[in-house]
Amino acid sequence: MKTFYCTNCGFVCFFENFACGNCGALLGFSPDTMDMAAFEPDGDGGWRRLGAADEGSEDVAAGSAFAESAGAEKVARGSDATASIARGAPAANDAGYANAPPSSPALAAVPGDAAAQAGEADGDRAPARVSSWRQCRNYSSEQICNWMVAPGDDEALCRCCRRTEHTAALEDPANKDAWFKLEGAKRRLFYSLYRLGLPVEGDGTHPPPEFRFLGGEGETATTGHAGGTITLDIGEADDARREQRRVDLREPYRTLLGHFRHEIGHYYWDRLIAHGGRLEAFRKHFGDERRDYAEALAAYYASPPADWAERHISAYAAMHPWEDWAETWAHYLHISDALDTAAHWGFALHSDQADGGPADVPGVEVEDQPFRKVLLEQWLPLAQFLNSMGRSLGQGDAYPFVMATTVLDKLGFVHRVITEAAAARRRGTDA
Repeated sequence: MKTFYCTNCGFVCFFENFACGNCGALLGFSPDTMDMAAFEPDGDGGWRRLGAADEGSEDVAAGSAFAESAGAEKVARGSDATASIARGAPAANDAGYANAPPSSPALAAVPGDAAAQAGEADGDRAPARVSSWRQCRNYSSEQICNWMVAPGDDEALCRCCRRTEHTAALEDPANKDAWFKLEGAKRRLFYSLYRLGLPVEGDGTHPPPEFRFLGGEGETATTGHAGGTITLDIGEADDARREQRRVDLREPYRTLLGHFRHEIGHYYWDRLIAHGGRLEAFRKHFGDERRDYAEALAAYYASPPADWAERHISAYAAMHPWEDWAETWAHYLHISDALDTAAHWGFALHSDQADGGPADVPGVEVEDQPFRKVLLEQWLPLAQFLNSMGRSLGQGDAYPFVMATTVLDKLGFVHRVITEAAAARRRGTDA
C-alpha cells in the first residue's frame, strides 16, 4: 500500500480515512488515479477534487509532488510535528474503525455544507451531475465505503462496492459492523488487483468477480468460490469467532483479508489457468486438479499429511491442487503488498543471509529480476523483522510460515502468471 497525502494540505492520510486529520477535508479514494484526494462540494450536488486536476497526468503528478513536499514541510516544523502525526494516523475507536464507524461518520470534520450534504439520504437530494465526482452510495448513505465515483461514471456505487451482491443479511442493522469490515478488506483486495494490473472487469468471456456476504440470523453460510461468485461468511468479521475457528482448525493465520486473497485465487485460476492455456504448467507445479475434490477434502480432515511443509505453504494447501494454488496465490498477494508498503515508507533492512550483503526492501518492480531473489533478499529479511517486532510487542508472528524450495518455485509461477496477465491487459489481448 502506497503512502497517501491529503491533496488539500499535504498531510499524510491513510487508505481507510474518511477525513483529513489535519485540515478536516473530506477524503476519498479514486481507483482511476489509485490515490486518495480531498474533496469539497461543487454546489451542484457533486464534489470537486482539491489540490490536483482531474485531467492530465502532469497535473496529477504535480499534485502528488505538492503533497509530498507539503507533508515533509509539516513534519519538519518541529515541536508540533508529533501532534500533527498523531492526528493524521488512522484514528481507531474501540471497534477498530479508522476515522468513522458506520453509526458515527466523521461528518463534523467535513468543511462547509458538505456535512449536511453527505449526511442526507439519497432520496432527499437531487442526484449529482455525472460530470461531477460523487461519493459511492455506500459512502454517502451507509458510511461503509470511502471511495469516489469518477466523472462520467453513471453508477451509484464505486467500482468495488458494485461487485457486492445485495443480500438480506446486509439489510440487518445487526450486521452493519460486519459489513463495514468485509468491505474494508475487499477494498484492500481490489487495490492490490488494480496495482498488479490484473483483469478485474468482465470481458464478454469471463464475468467479473462477484461477492456475496451471507450468514445472517438463522442462515448458514460457507466461505468459498463457485462460478465467479465468492461467498464470505459474515461470521468471519467477528474477531472472537474467527479466532476461535483459527484455534479449532489449528491454523497459524486467519484474517478477513486472507479469506479474500484466497478466494480470489480460485477466481483467477478459472480465468488465467483453466481458460488461459496454462493447465500443463500448473500441473507441473501443483499437481493434477482432476483429482476428486470431495475425496481429497475428506482425506485431509481425516488425517492431514505430516510432511506438508516440505512441499506446501500451509497444511490446507496440501489438501488439493486447487487449494494449493489458492493458498500460494494468497501468499503472493500478502508478500507483494507488504513489500509495496515497505517501499513506500522508505523501509530498508540489511541482512547477511542473502549473498553476504545488504537486502534492500524498497524495490517491488521485480519484472527484470528473478522472483526467487526478491523472496530471499527482500521478503525473508522483512518477514523475520516483522516477526521479531511482533514478539517484542507481545504479539504473534506477522508471517508464521516457512518456505520450502518447492514453495519458492510455486510463488515464482504465480508471479509469472500475474505479470503475463497484466502485460496482456495492457496490450488489450486475452490474458
